[in-house]
Amino acid sequence: ILDEQEFWAGGSFHIRIKVGDRTNQQELPVIGAMLSVKILGTAFRPQMYSVKTEADGVAVVSAQIPRFTSGRAAILIRAAAVDGRSTETRRVIRAAVV
Repeated sequence: ILDEQEFWAGGSFHIRIKVGDRTNQQELPVIGAMLSVKILGTAFRPQMYSVKTEADGVAVVSAQIPRFTSGRAAILIRAAAVDGRSTETRRVIRAAVV
């Protein structure tokens, strides 16, 4: 995730995700990788967004996080290259302050 940030319930986000292939001590952009971004939580219905990386290996996702004051939530990002390789990462969403 480029420009890392904290995620809060009720907030919006605009994240840039770069997918790279690190082989032979260099990193090359992965063009056309399919990214799924899921906003999951115990207090709201899941949201899902799908995007592909551009020529620079970067994809952009913007979304609104549902507001919640209890329970747990996270953003799950999964990248899958056209050759079948995949990886995923997740970030915690902090509950809104009452």
